[in-house]
Amino acid sequence: MGNPNLQTFITQVKETMPSDLLEVRELLSLSFEPTAYMGELARMGRHSLVVFKNLAGTSFPVVTNVFGTRRRYALALGTTEDKITQEWLARPQRAILPIISI
Repeated sequence: MGNPNLQTFITQVKETMPSDLLEVRELLSLSFEPTAYMGELARMGRHSLVVFKNLAGTSFPVVTNVFGTRRRYALALGTTEDKITQEWLARPQRAILPIISI
């Protein structure tokens, strides 16, 4: 089935492929610094899942590059790298309808 939410996915990445996860705790500006950070990682050939934990102006962490590798993409879908396409195509038949509370 894959991961039920982003938090469990990040935890699973941390446990199964810790070198793929980068947690940035330093205070950064929300405007440009996360983008510059990701650009520098890309220039270095790194495709890490990055969690910015301390951005000025927000109390929420920002997560980026979740599907930066096929391995993480497969992990998120609960499949193997060679079955990503089949899993993606099968998903509409197992759609979960939203619950809307008014």
